Amino acid sequence: MKGKVLIGLGGVLALLIAGYFAFWPTASKLESQAVAKAFEEYRSALLNQDGKAAVACVSSTTLKMYQEYRDLAVSGDEQTIKNLSMINRMQVLLIRHRMDPKLLVPMDGQAVFAHGVDQNWIGKNSVVRAGLQDIAVSGPRATARVTAEGKPTRELFHFVKEGDRWTLDLVPTIKATDQVLQLAARNKGMKENVFLFSVISSLSGRRVTDAIWLPLE
Repeated sequence: MKGKVLIGLGGVLALLIAGYFAFWPTASKLESQAVAKAFEEYRSALLNQDGKAAVACVSSTTLKMYQEYRDLAVSGDEQTIKNLSMINRMQVLLIRHRMDPKLLVPMDGQAVFAHGVDQNWIGKNSVVRAGLQDIAVSGPRATARVTAEGKPTRELFHFVKEGDRWTLDLVPTIKATDQVLQLAARNKGMKENVFLFSVISSLSGRRVTDAIWLPLE
């Protein structure tokens, strides 16, 4: 009888423990929540045009890419720039066209990224109606489906965990935009560089000339 009582108590205890841990967040769920939080912090930084805060939200590979953009904008020659992918060509030429050389030259890639957010060039429109769903975490990397006004899109955001912090990796998003630009140019019946000049002129409000191909120093 005593043995049956002990077994009964053991079973009850097991059920209580199982019930307790059923409400305990799993490691995967905690990581997904951290990814969602990282996106909200980035979104808030862009909406507030807070470049310093935005820099803290993006991956080291993103800032490395902006360092490359800065270096090419300052010293890249015409042929080097023309050999870039369409999206990278546009990014470099936009920086070169928009920024005063006296301001740009002393900057590093991190400062260029922060300045772009401060000026709303890396801007609110990209995130104001955006959200995330279907967050999938795999080790130090994660992806999430981008939503627009609550509806899923075909776009994915990519995240990478650096140290104990999740950051947004914009490199895959930037690369994916290259195909969008190529398609837009073809649909307009325009050569790539002519199309880019029209886009840059529209974004900056200033006419683009062939002088944009010349390095700043």
